[in-house]
Amino acid sequence: MSNKKILKDTRGMSLIETIVGATLLGITMFMAYSVFGSIFKAEATTKRSLSLIVARNNLVSHLLDAKTWINSTVATENTVLNCVAQQNQTDPVVRNCSGVTSAPINIYALDNTIAFNLQRTNIGFDWFGQACDTYQTPPSDGNPHCPVGFSVVAIPQCAASLTTCLNPSFVFQAQFAVNAGQATNPMNMAAFNFKIYEAGFYCPIQDLSVALIGDSQITVNATQVMGITKAVQVGHFASVSPLLLPCRHVRLDFGITDFNYDTTRADNSTTICLASEETGVCGFSFVHKLMPDGSYSYDLVSANVLVASKPSWMSLSGNETYELDISNGLVKFCIDSRCLYIFENQLNGPFRLRAYPAWTPSSNSPVINRFSSAIVDL
Repeated sequence: MSNKKILKDTRGMSLIETIVGATLLGITMFMAYSVFGSIFKAEATTKRSLSLIVARNNLVSHLLDAKTWINSTVATENTVLNCVAQQNQTDPVVRNCSGVTSAPINIYALDNTIAFNLQRTNIGFDWFGQACDTYQTPPSDGNPHCPVGFSVVAIPQCAASLTTCLNPSFVFQAQFAVNAGQATNPMNMAAFNFKIYEAGFYCPIQDLSVALIGDSQITVNATQVMGITKAVQVGHFASVSPLLLPCRHVRLDFGITDFNYDTTRADNSTTICLASEETGVCGFSFVHKLMPDGSYSYDLVSANVLVASKPSWMSLSGNETYELDISNGLVKFCIDSRCLYIFENQLNGPFRLRAYPAWTPSSNSPVINRFSSAIVDL
């Protein structure tokens, strides 16, 4: 009897057990659905983030690539950069960035096509990181096909207290936002924002064939400037052509043939200076001079003010190579590749080297020799 009862009880499940089992199964399926939904949602968010990171990095790489700035700076519509593009102009008004306000710019690629048309008001990215131009700013409903908007503005770093701001550094500031309407994803777009500081990012084309040229009274050849022998030559000078631009690295080397000096003339000297093409004024001068005891010395002059002289420990042999080294407007004076002085003022516009030679006993006696130049991009 007892065995039959046991077999009968194990043949099936009661109604309550069935309901409990179904309930547990439903809860399990619901939890699994929620877990998988969270996984799929997280995966989608990750894919979107990675796509936007790639797009953002592409934008950053264009801003950091010095070669692309050639096209971006001279683009007609990028008026905020005009003051930088015209650094080869002698008129300081067109080179003055003071008062220039922040503005969006178009970023060009190496092939001179627009890589990022940032002057469009509705520029943005879709979730795949592709550029689009139908982004809608809040409180508009938003566009799920162009959910991420961004902007990049150029801001010159000019002191408000100064009326002249030549060849300043710029900040390129990018901001991102998201608005996809009901499909808006709560992503932290602030993490995508960035600022890039750029200085000396563009310099106009420089003719590299720098040569000495004499005026009506001064004789030169490729590497030498002859001394003066007549009073009519006093105040005349040789110079270089073409104009030089301070936004590059310019090195000007020369020697002084002191044994050709006319030692019968007191205060006999040679002046080499960097003269502004706008004003014709020598702002940075090296003055090589004959001393009363027959030795030689030099002075450095900035804006008509003596700023340095030959150190007492230094003796000049006549075989020195002097150098004026200009890097993005900063002027250094060097002897035999040893830089001894950095001028406080800066060159901001086109300039020429001028050479006022000393008196010599006879004509066609070189006073300045071994002139050479080297110009490279920064």
